[in-house]
This record gives sequence, C-alpha cells and structure tokens, in this order.
Amino acid sequence: MRICKHPALAAALVALSQASPLQAQGWGEWLSAISPERIVQQGLQTAIMMARTQFDLQYGSIDVDILSSRVSVNEIVAWPLPDWDENGDCTVEIDRLTLQGAPLDDPNRIRMKAQMLGAWVAAACVPPDGRAPLSMAGLEDIYVPRLTLDLDYDVARAGADAHAFAEIEGVANVDLTAAFSYLWFDGRDNMDNPDPVIFLSSATLALENRGLWEQMQAMAPPPLSDPAQAPAMIDGMLRQALAGINAQAAPEGSAPAPLSDAQEALIASAAETWTLFLANPQRLVLETGIEPGSDVFVDVILYEDDPLALFDDLQPRFSLAPSASRMAIDAALLQTALNDPGALGADDRLAVGRALVSGDGAPRNRSAGMTVLQGLAEAGDGDAAMAMSQALAALSPDQAYQWALVAGAAGNRTAPAQLDRLERQLSLAQVLQLQSQQIPNTPLPAAALESISSLRAEAAARLSGNGQSRSYALAALWAMLGAAAGDAESSDILAQIDRIVATAPTDDQQAWAAVESEASSVATRVWIDQNLPAKLAP
Repeated sequence: MRICKHPALAAALVALSQASPLQAQGWGEWLSAISPERIVQQGLQTAIMMARTQFDLQYGSIDVDILSSRVSVNEIVAWPLPDWDENGDCTVEIDRLTLQGAPLDDPNRIRMKAQMLGAWVAAACVPPDGRAPLSMAGLEDIYVPRLTLDLDYDVARAGADAHAFAEIEGVANVDLTAAFSYLWFDGRDNMDNPDPVIFLSSATLALENRGLWEQMQAMAPPPLSDPAQAPAMIDGMLRQALAGINAQAAPEGSAPAPLSDAQEALIASAAETWTLFLANPQRLVLETGIEPGSDVFVDVILYEDDPLALFDDLQPRFSLAPSASRMAIDAALLQTALNDPGALGADDRLAVGRALVSGDGAPRNRSAGMTVLQGLAEAGDGDAAMAMSQALAALSPDQAYQWALVAGAAGNRTAPAQLDRLERQLSLAQVLQLQSQQIPNTPLPAAALESISSLRAEAAARLSGNGQSRSYALAALWAMLGAAAGDAESSDILAQIDRIVATAPTDDQQAWAAVESEASSVATRVWIDQNLPAKLAP
C-alpha cells in the first residue's frame, strides 16, 4: 500500500527517517535561529544600525527575555556629535539599558518601562549656555547611577500607576509617583483630538538632597537659610507667585480672585516644611491632599482658564515625607501583631497583615503576615482571605486558590476574578479537588428547592464563587435541577461548565466525568424524593 501519492514527498520522508543524529541536530539549530528571542535581537540590531546613521554608537551585548517582555542592552557608548561639540568630546556611556513590557501571560496589562543603570554624560554634551548649573554644583560631568520611567496600565479597569526616578550623583534624587483610578480619552466630540479623561488618586514629587542644597545655600539670600526669617520669606514669595497666577486668569478688566483656602494651605505648609528642612536638609515633598481611597477628576481644559480649580481639586501640600511613609504601621503595633495577633482588634490585624504580605507600610514578610491574617480568614473575613490568596498566588497557586474560595464564600467581590486567574495555573483535576475540600458535608438547603429562581441562584453562586464557595460539582447539580424544570438560564450555566471541561486535557475530563456522575445521581434522587416536578409546577 502506498503511503504517499507523490514520489518526491515520499523520498523526503524516507530521507528524514534515516537522518543521522548530526543531521537532526541541524534542525534544532534552524529552530534556534528563528526563535522569538533571536528575531527580536536581530530587529533591535537593525534599529541600532539605523541609529548609527545619525550618531556613533557601540554596545557590548543584547539580552532578550520574551516571556517577561524584557530587552536589555549592555555597555553602551555613544557619541551624539552635537553642533557645538567641535572636538567630539561629547560622550554618553550607559552600563545597562532595559526596556520592559507587560509579561505575555498577563494580557490585561500594558507596561512601558525604561531603566538606565550607570549613565555618564560628559559636560561637552550640554549646550554651553546650560553649563552654568553644573559649575555652580561643582560638577564636571553628569553621573546618573539610576534612571527609571515606568507606566503600568491596567486595561480592564483603565487604571494606571506612573513612576519616574532619577538619581543624580552629587546633586539630588528626584522621585515622582502618580496613581490613576481611570486614565483614557474622550473622542465623542473630536476623535482626531480627543480630550483626556483623568481621575487621579494620588501624586507625589519628592526631592532628596544629595549636595544640591549645600551648593545653592552659598548663593541663596541669607534669610532663606535663617530659620527665624525663612518662613516669612517663603510665605511672601509663594503668595506673590500665586497672586500672579490668579491675576493672569482674571477676565480682562476684572479684579483678580483672592487666594483660595487651598492656596493659603499650600503657603502655610511650605513655610512650615522649609523651617523643618533647614534643621535636617534631607528631603522635600510636594503631594496631593486627596483623601485615601478616593479620587478627583483632573479637568485639564478647565484649569487653563481657572487655575484656582486646580488647587481646589488637588489640594497640594508640602512636607518632609510622603503620606505613604507617614501612614506606615507603627512599630509598637507591628511588634504586638508579631508576638500576639489575638491581642489586636480585627481592623488592626487586617491592616498589619496586609502591610506585611504586600510590603506597603511594613517590611515585606509573607509568612509573618499570613500568620497575622490566618485567624481572621479562618473566621470568615473575606478581605483577610483575599490578602492571603494574593500573597500566595505566585508561590503556591493551590493554597492561593483555597483562600480565594474562602474569600468568595465571604462575599469578597474580587474573589471570582482571582479564582479565574488561578485556574489558569492549575489543572481542572486540581481545581475540582480543592473545591471539594471547601464544601461542608451537609444536606442541600431545603429552601433552595422551593422555586426555580432559588435553584438558579444557587447554581449561579456556585459557578461564580461570589457569596458561596465556588464548586463546579454543586453548580452542575443545581443547574441540572433548574434545567430539568425548564429554566433556560440554568441550562446556560450547565453549558458554561461543559465548555470549561471541553477544553481540558483527557485526564481532567475523566476526573470531571466522575464528579458529574455523582452530581447527576444526587440530582436525580432529589428530583424524585422531593417530587420537584409537582413542587415547581406553576
């Protein structure tokens, strides 16, 4: 019997079947040559060669990590050749440049991050008119040990976190962070020029002194360095500047608006903070005064004509430390939580536990944080259970899934999404086993058998995992009863479970077959014993 009708193809198949190990190894080399990493690297090399048409550039190596969406270029040396650099002294050296995107396994994120480590810029790269600040700071060249620009966008909720950091040796560290609860554009009036839609939760600009103040102090007016005179000077300078802003915004022929309460508060915070800074010149912070847990609409179009609204909305304040550090967990409270969690109230235990597992407000210590949270979670606190699930998600998806089931049963609204994420890391057989461990061995609630709507509600709750512990077995059981009574929504729930199983591997399908068989048997017995056809009849 002829296996192949085409002699040439048959010959090729025979040749492949008789290929030597060395020839087989050649196929691996071909596959390596067209790997995604190699393609990205060659694309980047092409871009670099194009850049060389504009300035001279060398590098040491390129590292590509496709799964993490990260590309790094090491040992970069560039000669930009600006117009004013007749001798070619302008040189830029970067130890490592990294470009980071969102991981491929997280389609709900868009990330644009660029980070430079060990960047050195010769003074000749700065235009002659701009070199005065370098001289005043006593610098010959510019060295930036670390520079980060990062925008992390959550597609699902249209929220974003922005972060920029620059460490300039001998000058200052500059840190800018902003959290947006919503960030996009409104193109209903003009899609070619859409208006920004910005809801801001917080923004912080911190300037850490690394020598800048010592250089400026010698040239600053003496009252600015005198704690007794500085507050009045700061007050006067800011008051004059803000009055000028109000005057520019006033309609022609109208008197400028007086300083608003928000502007007065900004002036007062600046005067007080500057006095404290003189006593310990380490850091200055300007941040929004938006209440934690809330946000404000940033109306950039309105602010062009009404800058007073900007101050009223953002409530800017000066301080020596950002509010996040001022809200850190008290050391005594943390010590009590570590020694005797039961001695604290539920709110304090939840706050300390969250801080420990996240590293926000206390040094990250997952094991200690989960010890603090576990008692709350076992007692049915959905927020504590969700905090534990999030802390364990990357380390132990099965344990994280167990706590997400607890959180969902307690009514935590984020639990269903967490369960969905974790199910992508677990096999269906594992999921069914974990779900069965959370189901108490108790009879079905008789009240749920009284109406089709109650059957449907039980099936929906068990499928979603919100208000009940998620269980595909119980969801199928309730949906079978509802579907048998003619409820189309129950039939749809049963079809959703069937679709989940249809895409699973054979072993998982077999595991579900055993679960479904038992659910079917129970549903049939209940249907007969409770005489549901008569009970549910209109």
